[in-house]
Amino acid sequence: MSMTLSAGHADLLQRFRRLGELTASLAWRDIAARYRGANLGILWTILNPILMLAVYGIAFGYVFKARWPGAETGTSFVELLFIGIAVHGFVAECINRAPGIIASNPSFVKKVVFPLGVLPAVVTLAAFFNFMTLLAVYAGYRLLMGDGWSFHNLQIAVVLIPLFLMALSGSYLLAFLGVYFRDLSQIMPTISMAMLFLSSAIVPVSTLPQSQQTWFRLNPLTFYIDESRNALFWHR
Repeated sequence: MSMTLSAGHADLLQRFRRLGELTASLAWRDIAARYRGANLGILWTILNPILMLAVYGIAFGYVFKARWPGAETGTSFVELLFIGIAVHGFVAECINRAPGIIASNPSFVKKVVFPLGVLPAVVTLAAFFNFMTLLAVYAGYRLLMGDGWSFHNLQIAVVLIPLFLMALSGSYLLAFLGVYFRDLSQIMPTISMAMLFLSSAIVPVSTLPQSQQTWFRLNPLTFYIDESRNALFWHR
């Protein structure tokens, strides 16, 4: 009996390993396909966030002179804004792409032996790669500006794990609902935009009236954005 169980466990682990390798391979193919034909290729995953940080810095930090409570300089506001938009961008990419991921891959759907269950995970992994690239750019920016890093920054892992699982579960739910309700692909970009403006990504929730804060707190992104800032910027 124990020998049978051991054989069964080994077979199960082997299947999970093959699925993991397939998911990672498809995710990397998805990332590479975005920059296929571009002269700089995969380097755009680094250049895009750098350009985005420059745009936000000029627009909010110097043109509008925006400030955040507790962070009095324009560059500090840009850093806080960058972290918030990076977290939102990760989740937004997942929920925007997930509803159509199965319908947009008919070649995989027609293959009976292909495990369709990996497709939502591919979306999440590709989005997570871009998100980690943003965090790497932010880390480089902090070091370049001489701000350095502390032990508290490592606590970002405590935020990233549940954030990844939330995005993954949402991708699975939306992917399979999208098979039956094709309109989800059309409405999700609007919902993701609403999640941006009803979160703490660009608005300090503490400065809003109490009645409005409730709506912002109901948005799960507010929690993850605030905790990401605590770990990366406030060193809490």
